[in-house]
Amino acid sequence: MLSTIYVMGLRLKLSAHLQSIEDDNLTTDQYRYRVKLIAMICEKAKEEAQVFLER
Repeated sequence: MLSTIYVMGLRLKLSAHLQSIEDDNLTTDQYRYRVKLIAMICEKAKEEAQVFLER
């Protein structure tokens, strides 16, 4: 998964969140928050890529 994120150029935006999920002892709410942020960032990147491809 990390290699896909790096190829997409999202490393800087996602690495702290992904690292936190892997390494930190998060509460359920903290985990959900991090996953939600990651999903939102990926969705935005997907939308931007679609706009770029439609030009």
